[in-house]
Amino acid sequence: MSERRAVAAHAAAVLCLTLAVLTSGRASEFAAAVNYPAGLQPYSVAVGDFNRDGIPDLAAADFGGNTVSILLGQGGGVFQAAVSYAVGPFPASVAVGDFNGDGFLDLVVANTNNYKAGGSLSILLGNGDGTFQPAVNYAASPGEPFYVVVADLNHDGKTDLALADHGGDLAVYLGNGDGTFQTAVNYVSGLNPQSVAVGDFNGDGTLDLAIPGKLSNDVNVLIGKGDGTFQPAVSYPAGTSPAVVAGADFNSDGKLDLAVANNGSNNLSLLLGNGDGTFRSATTLATGRGPVGLAVADLNGDSRADIVVCALNSGAVDVLLGNGDGTFQPSVAYAAGSKPRIVAVGDLNLDGAPDLAVADSAGGVEVLLNNGGTVLTTTSSLNPSQFGQPVTFTTMVNASIPSAGTPAGTVTFEDGAAVLGTATVSGGQAAFTTSTLSVGTHTINALYSGDSNFNPHVAPPLSQVVQPLSTIVVSPSSLTFGLQLLNTTSPLKVATATNQGPGTVNISGIAVSGDFLQTNTCGSSLAAGASCTISVSFKPKAINTRTGRISITDSAANSPQTISLMGTGTEVKLVPPDLTFAPQQVGTTSAPLTVTLTNVGKTALAIAGVHVGGANPGDFAQANTCGSSVGAGASCTFSVTFAPKTTGVRKASISIQDNGGGSPQQIQLSGSGD
Repeated sequence: MSERRAVAAHAAAVLCLTLAVLTSGRASEFAAAVNYPAGLQPYSVAVGDFNRDGIPDLAAADFGGNTVSILLGQGGGVFQAAVSYAVGPFPASVAVGDFNGDGFLDLVVANTNNYKAGGSLSILLGNGDGTFQPAVNYAASPGEPFYVVVADLNHDGKTDLALADHGGDLAVYLGNGDGTFQTAVNYVSGLNPQSVAVGDFNGDGTLDLAIPGKLSNDVNVLIGKGDGTFQPAVSYPAGTSPAVVAGADFNSDGKLDLAVANNGSNNLSLLLGNGDGTFRSATTLATGRGPVGLAVADLNGDSRADIVVCALNSGAVDVLLGNGDGTFQPSVAYAAGSKPRIVAVGDLNLDGAPDLAVADSAGGVEVLLNNGGTVLTTTSSLNPSQFGQPVTFTTMVNASIPSAGTPAGTVTFEDGAAVLGTATVSGGQAAFTTSTLSVGTHTINALYSGDSNFNPHVAPPLSQVVQPLSTIVVSPSSLTFGLQLLNTTSPLKVATATNQGPGTVNISGIAVSGDFLQTNTCGSSLAAGASCTISVSFKPKAINTRTGRISITDSAANSPQTISLMGTGTEVKLVPPDLTFAPQQVGTTSAPLTVTLTNVGKTALAIAGVHVGGANPGDFAQANTCGSSVGAGASCTFSVTFAPKTTGVRKASISIQDNGGGSPQQIQLSGSGD
């Protein structure tokens, strides 16, 4: 997915040359250029992540200062002040590659020696932190190096160099993989070669080379043999003083074509490829004055190759949008300093749209940000979530340049490479809900479609964790309350809910039914291994057995959990409910103790019988005033005496048979014989 986010690779577009088409945005307009000072007379610029922070940086070859300037990106397409490193005399070109296989980007600089014999190549090995080791210089042959490209030309996994020598031929330097290179092999390639393009022009899986001859007014194609050597050049007529060439599939036939910027005739030559390494006769496209640089990229996200031209004498870069059939829309010029020579293409602000960095030999590097970029951010409604739980992914879609407008279109959400679904962008966001994610860690990608003004873009991936369903265990699973007077509240009974894991459980509700009340400490979630309490009381609204239930609704596997509740309501109030007598001498009778029975109901209480039972019923006697009924709201009394028949603890109970609920009500009796 990182490739789909179109972060420019370090080898992209040096000296206005990009061979790989970068598929991205739909907007073709660029914001006004912002100038960043570099060294004296920057002739070339390249893009690469030199400090490995994921943000593109820039390297500029300073022709008049004999230095290469490094401008580290700080995000948003903004760059820090340049730091310069000495190289050879009059550097004209810089390219990026890993020459010693340490995973850090290195630099190669072609030093022209002011277009005289005695030029050189400077190799600067990167430290991976944005700094570079001192340059190691290699004498070039025949001696006026002007432009260098980086590629693996012999399939050995090591980076090689192809050098266009201003004074003569093409030179190929095969890499040793340790930052050093073998002696150059030279090839005749037209008169006064100005640049090199790399591509597989005959479809055999081996890289070939194309070199414009400035003085011979042609472009020369050298077919690679796969071992780092090349067949003799075949020439194709171009315009006047061709300066630079780039390869891409301009007519969408799967075959590489060539575009050549002709400095002397102020136009482009377009040579469509036949797929076998040969090319058709050139057609012509108008450009600005003095085209010296060329880049190819998909600037507007329509999967068609577009062209950017550096018009040295117009002070602009010309953008020609491709129609995909080998024709192009009229060029649109964007101001880019006074003397734009070279452009590098890359997503400099990581917004999904290719931007331009232009080496202005009149002073500094001009950065033109593509208005078609967006800033995407994806969030999850619940992370981690549990299996089967609905999760909503929301992607915010905002223009990276505020003045560019409001993005429309759709966002496709993917789980890895599997499509989950698509949502429409509305109000700057798109949201999609799913409950189908399996247990595990998922990479959620959000792919913005782009619209007529904005580029397709991919949001940074979101890691979504889906846990197995947790289980909540409630103990006890039932609560039973004793006899409770109508409309009075019993003492609390407590149950404990424990999350046995493995993940957090989200609690959506705890409900109670029947003549019961509850409070709890559970909150909205319960972490794995944690417990909470549910306190329940009984407040009967009617007599006899009353039942209810606590229901806990949550994200656990066994949701809802339940606690069964039961209690008995009564209209019979006994005060006190128990009698305890003082120690009494055996054979004697105590003074009476009294219990008052009150009917709290709204109808008469029928008394069916009163019975003394229990362990020692003969040790207690009762008399009462209740008769066969007690009126609504009325009371009667029980008078009880204790006459122990032997020493020790003596117990009994009075059972009252009635229709008041919870019958028989009982008065517990106890005493001790002396």
